[in-house]
Amino acid sequence: MQNMPEKDILIINDSLTLNALLKLTLEAEGFSIVFAETGCKGIVEAQKSHFKLILLDYILPDIIGVEVCKKLRENEYKTYTPIVFITGVDEDEISEEIKEAGADAYFHPPFMGKTFIDKIKNIIKTHN
Repeated sequence: MQNMPEKDILIINDSLTLNALLKLTLEAEGFSIVFAETGCKGIVEAQKSHFKLILLDYILPDIIGVEVCKKLRENEYKTYTPIVFITGVDEDEISEEIKEAGADAYFHPPFMGKTFIDKIKNIIKTHN
């Protein structure tokens, strides 16, 4: 995995509206962003570059986010990259499932503002 370009954040999410909001919010803080609208595309993107953080939706059009997380965690290189679920699905319903898949955290809406940015920066700082 040497000589892989480093990017800041991979966002695996199929909502164009949320992706636009995340792009605006995160790029304003200086983060470089790569998007994937499906789980399969997200896995491919994760193999192309090293990311400081992966933001992953729980519900995707092709593969549920938990399966994407598991596949990323199967790759030894990705074990230290933090994976954070971003979803409106009730955390109580999925917390055990996402923990078992190897997720580092769960963020619920809103995905903007100082609190959201502080959480993002903290996760990245903690894992670097």
